[in-house]
Amino acid sequence: MSWQDYITKQLLSTNLVKDALIAGADGAIWAQSKNLKSTKEELQPIIKGIKDGGGALTTSGVKFSGTKFIFLSGNAGKCIRAKKAKVGLHAAMTDKTVVVSLYEDPVQHGECAAVVEKFCDFLKGKNY
Repeated sequence: MSWQDYITKQLLSTNLVKDALIAGADGAIWAQSKNLKSTKEELQPIIKGIKDGGGALTTSGVKFSGTKFIFLSGNAGKCIRAKKAKVGLHAAMTDKTVVVSLYEDPVQHGECAAVVEKFCDFLKGKNY
């Protein structure tokens, strides 16, 4: 299965993730939803934020696909959460990948996070 297939069949098909991106831990984008316009440079602060639990994102916010989100919280080495109006962001990492997802009301953060975290567990099982 291709990385784009993973986005479509593992994330978007749940209807709990509106858009998603899969990248390497270095920020190189492997696949993303057609509605996203993210760049490697934009992912660097997100990756750093995941690694340190938020860090500079607590004051600067999270910029993703050209939109600035308010940083909500993070678990160092695991994930970050952010929100802007009715759109939320959940980003999580494995050793080799980062998955960034967007969800929209009425989907709740926990619902989207569960899908993304389960997918990250799947990737870890495949040594990603």
